[in-house]
Amino acid sequence: MRRLLKRCLCWALVLPAACSAEPPPQNSPPSPQINATTNNAPPCHIPADALKNLPDQVLAGTDLTPVATFAPAAKATVFNAGYTMDMGGATVSVSCVKSSEKGSAAGTLVSCTREFREPGMPADAKPYSDLCFSNNLLYGEHIRARLVDEGLLWLELDAGNDFIPSDFWLLLR
Repeated sequence: MRRLLKRCLCWALVLPAACSAEPPPQNSPPSPQINATTNNAPPCHIPADALKNLPDQVLAGTDLTPVATFAPAAKATVFNAGYTMDMGGATVSVSCVKSSEKGSAAGTLVSCTREFREPGMPADAKPYSDLCFSNNLLYGEHIRARLVDEGLLWLELDAGNDFIPSDFWLLLR
């Protein structure tokens, strides 16, 4: 009899908790990027005015050259690629990889890391994730880059580094 009472008491305590009227906790809603991916929307978009009001000069080695003299690359591949440039003893390098295997007519998501190395100083690395790559153009909130026959034209609109210019493009090879 005691066992029966213990079992009944145990079930009386367990069942109400299991049958609670409160719904189970839910996960936070998915991010817009996840929604875009799951809804088969394009993973990225480059605005039509992405190249408007940008510098018209490129630092190619030690010379400034008009950006119009650089032809778009015949082969468009920026993925798993590394580009470098020497700037008076310092080195600027950019490496890029696909962020997502999913691509569309609008473009492909790419992540890039820019590194600035000056002799005797720690490297200054800045990652840029979910950049849109389409038609030899790489676009992000603070990044514009173009694949050209000579390499990669790189422009950081807000580098957070006094040595990376925002008033002209850099040619990285």
